[in-house]
Amino acid sequence: HGEVISRIRSLSRELAQPVAILLDLQGPKIRTGRLKDGKPVLLRKNQTIRITTKNIPGTGDIVSTTYKKLAEDVKIIKIHRIAKED
Repeated sequence: HGEVISRIRSLSRELAQPVAILLDLQGPKIRTGRLKDGKPVLLRKNQTIRITTKNIPGTGDIVSTTYKKLAEDVKIIKIHRIAKED
């Protein structure tokens, strides 16, 4: 990708034409499983919640994930913030 970006930037300068570059850098999609009774779960500050790869209905204490390699890929033990996707 670096070579392509360099060529685009070079042509942009040569032609005196600004060019925007958009890259799709998406990694694995990590999704939660279904929630008990389909109800949302409200997380509170300093609350501990477990994440499992077992196919269970999620609650305020535990939620499932579709990402089976989560435990292998995650090195952090304590998560400080989870952002809601817009």
